[in-house]
Amino acid sequence: MDIVTLNHMYITANHLCRVALVGMPALKTLTIQCVSVDSIEMNLCSDDQLNLESCVIHAMNAIGFLRFFDCNVNLLCISTPLVKTVVLYRCQMTDYTLQMVLAGCTKIAHLNLEKCRRVTNVAIASPPLKFLNMYGCNDLLQLSLNNCPQMIAVNLGQCPNVKLFIRGIEQDLTALCTSLQIVHPKEFVRWSHDFPPKPYICPIEY
Repeated sequence: MDIVTLNHMYITANHLCRVALVGMPALKTLTIQCVSVDSIEMNLCSDDQLNLESCVIHAMNAIGFLRFFDCNVNLLCISTPLVKTVVLYRCQMTDYTLQMVLAGCTKIAHLNLEKCRRVTNVAIASPPLKFLNMYGCNDLLQLSLNNCPQMIAVNLGQCPNVKLFIRGIEQDLTALCTSLQIVHPKEFVRWSHDFPPKPYICPIEY
């Protein structure tokens, strides 16, 4: 089987340790069904964008770590009671597609949407959420945190037009209480994909 030309993939198992899919430029649909999975990584170490028509991941118990790089996704459905870390780095998706992801896994501890530049309006209600990274989401206009009582830090670096709402009330980013750590829109501070994430100052981007 030539995986380079593979269009459709279906994976089913009880417990999966690690799913890592790289070098599959023709892949259009991916379905994963399992009881639990430690990590799922898609398109890492690739310079090409992967165009997925649909990606459906269903884990009955939990997902430990999920990371997609440079994926253009029309439909992304992640259904699981608990996921520790979700990274959708430089992924292209609509607001609707992102909300489908958030509706399917409402218990996320670390959500990284760095440089998802098509998202404009994001609403999150995830009680376990501690870290939210929106760095470089240039088109982001509104971020609403509706039920995130455990939130520790939000990265809004390089989101020049964003307005932050907490429980429906717009926040003054310059006067926000110190209980919530904020990387402000004009700052160049990126985060690692670890939990908890590690901050680092990046070179100024032009």
